[in-house]
Amino acid sequence: MDYIANNFSRPITVNDIASHVSLSRSRLYRVFMQQIFISPQQYLTEFRIREAARLLQRRSGSIKEIAIAVGIEDPLYFSTVFKQITGKSPKNYMENLINGAPDI
Repeated sequence: MDYIANNFSRPITVNDIASHVSLSRSRLYRVFMQQIFISPQQYLTEFRIREAARLLQRRSGSIKEIAIAVGIEDPLYFSTVFKQITGKSPKNYMENLINGAPDI
């Protein structure tokens, strides 16, 4: 989890995480499922989206810049995943912040 927190802005993969902690990908998956009840991939994705929401709250760049800042190089994929997790597109999320609506 520390590795993810320190490297989420890079395009890291679950294989990178497993290698860093000297575990096989399948063992890493089992550890994550036992400890936090989600897969390493889901944890990484949700971590990135939480960080993106934080950047959107600070209005720290365009949606494309924020996507890249959290390690997701495809802005369309970023928008799709952001909406799946938050229920709002990044644009709607920002509009709600500007209009004073509660965030996620």
